[in-house]
Amino acid sequence: MSDKTIPTAVLKSPITSSQSPLSQPEQHVAIIDHNRCLSASRLLRCPTCLNSWRRCAEPGAASPLYPLPNRSQSKTLALKKAHPVIIHNRELLPSSFLRSSVSSVTSWKDFGMLCPTSMIVYYNGQYLQKFEVAISPDDRGFLFADGVYDVIRSYRSKLFKCVEHLERLAHGLKALRIEGLDTRSLEQISHQLIRNNKLEEADALVYLQVTRGAAPRSHQFPPSGTPLTVYVEAKAFSPPVEQQQNGAAAILEPDQRWSRCNIKTIGLLPNTLAHQRAREAGAFEAIFSGDGLLQEGSHSSILFVEKDVLICPPLTNRILPSITRSVVIDLALAESIEVDTRSCREGELFEFDEVMMLSTSAEIVPITSVNGRKIRQGYVGPVTRRLQTAFRRVIGPNEIKNLD
Repeated sequence: MSDKTIPTAVLKSPITSSQSPLSQPEQHVAIIDHNRCLSASRLLRCPTCLNSWRRCAEPGAASPLYPLPNRSQSKTLALKKAHPVIIHNRELLPSSFLRSSVSSVTSWKDFGMLCPTSMIVYYNGQYLQKFEVAISPDDRGFLFADGVYDVIRSYRSKLFKCVEHLERLAHGLKALRIEGLDTRSLEQISHQLIRNNKLEEADALVYLQVTRGAAPRSHQFPPSGTPLTVYVEAKAFSPPVEQQQNGAAAILEPDQRWSRCNIKTIGLLPNTLAHQRAREAGAFEAIFSGDGLLQEGSHSSILFVEKDVLICPPLTNRILPSITRSVVIDLALAESIEVDTRSCREGELFEFDEVMMLSTSAEIVPITSVNGRKIRQGYVGPVTRRLQTAFRRVIGPNEIKNLD
């Protein structure tokens, strides 16, 4: 046997073409070289039982069978360092199919990292397993960040402020001149994904993204009628409870974003760089400051409290019209907390009594220090606590109450 034809898996009791995979009562055993085997770059599931794969982290651990393609390793090395592995016991996938579906990673451990639990998503009119989605390399979202997105919170299958989120998504599409989608149709799709992924009793996040579609790369828009790329997913989520209760740190960052931050586009590189710097500094959020004015966080709105008055930076092209911010302002008014909309200077940051960040995922998180310096005494203030309590009353255990 030549080096080029050495198998990376040797099967015991394999299924022949005349046998049904379900007629085999025993589990199948593979010999897999843990040092040299290649892993899947495109995730697969068993077409018979639809189970998601489990990774093989150690010899003898449960793992799917992948007769992975040989990349010129010697047969001596392949067999000498092989370990027996119990593999998926419902069906063995054909080698020709797998050879066209895998490429070089490094090990089964890598495959385990790449293979999350099964998730049903919506992609261009179809409900698919997430690993079945194939984005075109010509997609303008991939090439130009030419698209918009939004995130909706689901509390026990109740979509919070769904209409407002979809209206904001529609506003972004209009601003980018992306036509051809009625965003209201995404509400039913979101509910369906909640059901498909069995999230009816869980807190979840629904992510929606729309791009201008796939077309040969050109700065000019593609021809009218080019199909949009529409993607929606729903996944279980837990809010940052520790930060909500005890407060979080932030850093200040110069605002280097484009001038249309009021559109929720998928072009988020300055945001991700700022957020990464915050995490590397041991902080939870980065607050953008431009022209001496405090704007918003890398992925949140920022509000301030001064003498029991809630201070809100005005909505400009530098600040996203946050749905959570709107909810919190309404809650403040309902709680008889005075609200003032005005620009906030960077130099007065440490003169405020309280600072808080707001977002769909984080809800309301107190900011107790910035750049290592405490906001007042560094504790969670009373106005923030009142608003957190009011917010939890709106998000009841069984239903979402209307603020109107």
